[in-house]
Amino acid sequence: PGYVELMVNPFDHLDGDFEDPAARDEAVLAAAQAEVDAVNAEQPVAVGRLPAISVALVLFASERDNDPITFLQIAHLCAKYRTSRHAITAATPDTPAACLVGVAGFGCFGGDVEPDRFRYFTQAFEFLKEHSLPVVMSAGRHSLASVPTALHQAGAVRLSSGYRMHTRPSLVSYVATHRVPLELAPTHHLIRNTRDTASFTPSLIRMYHDAGVRVTIASITQTLTGQPLSSALVEIATLCSFSAADVLRVIYNGFAASLLPYSVSSQLIAEFWHDSARVLKPAGFRFLRRRWLFSPVCGSQSLHSRRSSPRRAAEPADAEEMEALPVSD
Repeated sequence: PGYVELMVNPFDHLDGDFEDPAARDEAVLAAAQAEVDAVNAEQPVAVGRLPAISVALVLFASERDNDPITFLQIAHLCAKYRTSRHAITAATPDTPAACLVGVAGFGCFGGDVEPDRFRYFTQAFEFLKEHSLPVVMSAGRHSLASVPTALHQAGAVRLSSGYRMHTRPSLVSYVATHRVPLELAPTHHLIRNTRDTASFTPSLIRMYHDAGVRVTIASITQTLTGQPLSSALVEIATLCSFSAADVLRVIYNGFAASLLPYSVSSQLIAEFWHDSARVLKPAGFRFLRRRWLFSPVCGSQSLHSRRSSPRRAAEPADAEEMEALPVSD
């Protein structure tokens, strides 16, 4: 099974008055249908071979283009259409490639929200907190102060951009320590804003990865240039001199950062590690300490019994425990 989170601004699908509740509903439904149709057009079902793709929308507002009232309206839409069906099903003759499961969360993009401007959007973010809706937020693109604002005031569970965080090591350390996912993509924005790092790292992605930040690769490059995410991953791996273990870690981070409930995301993650082992083993790789990757959480007689606080089954071990190495024998 597959899972896709699509970022959608209802304004892009709206004709008419956004103040009209019916128009707002129509905008969300139109956005959902357009995005699902796009996925179905690119991923035709091959029954018995290609599993269904569950599509969740992240309704976003633009700090640059939308006012605080619009932020609140979109927050209300997130609550109304939040994901209600979490099951991820396999394809059947009657199942399209992509199936909509609802709205997974709220996004804030378009620029950094400075602390002095955040007060205008407080009502929207307090509403999101009251309804336990996850927030994905752009921060650290230009303003360092926007990072703590996003994390502590907006309640963001995932950050996007973070281009300037490297200039304040304490911020990088905080994000790494608290395992906050950071979305990055090899776009011209990243290159333009991180030219000062060229003398000591091939890419900010490599630098953050080495610092322990849970880096995820966003698919915005496909939207901007038409380049598939798989091709972008190959370019990133080459540029950053990533090992197979590094690539697996970055891909895993994307699954771990999803807005799915844990019961579902853990299933996807377990299948990811299983498929990774199936592909890498014939290529001459083996996994070290596989018990931490594949063992279920069970009683004291399990392989986890030597640890007082066992790691969750779907979560990989530290880098040295998950490293994939060529078989020497």
